[in-house]
Amino acid sequence: MTPTSCSASVWLRGNGFANHGSVEMIDTASWTYIGSTPYSGVGAAAWVKYTVNNTYACTKNITVRVTLGTQPGAWEQVYVDDASISWNF
Repeated sequence: MTPTSCSASVWLRGNGFANHGSVEMIDTASWTYIGSTPYSGVGAAAWVKYTVNNTYACTKNITVRVTLGTQPGAWEQVYVDDASISWNF
C-alpha cells in the first residue's frame, strides 16, 4: 500500500555530470499526474533534496517517479526521506 501524503521528497547525488530530469508525483489509484519538480546539474559532492507537493488533494495515495535525463552518466545515489512512500525508478 502507498501511504497518504501531501508531499514527498527525494535526495539526489550526481556523478559530476550535469544530469537533468524530473521528480514527478502521480495519483496511485488513477495514475493521474499531480505535479513535478525539475532538477539539473547536481554535482558529485552534494546531496540535493527535491520535493513535490500534492496540492490538489492530500487524501490521495501517491507514487513518486524519478526520471533521469539524457546527459552522460547517471546518478550515483538516490534515496528517499520516507521509505514507506512508493518510489519508481
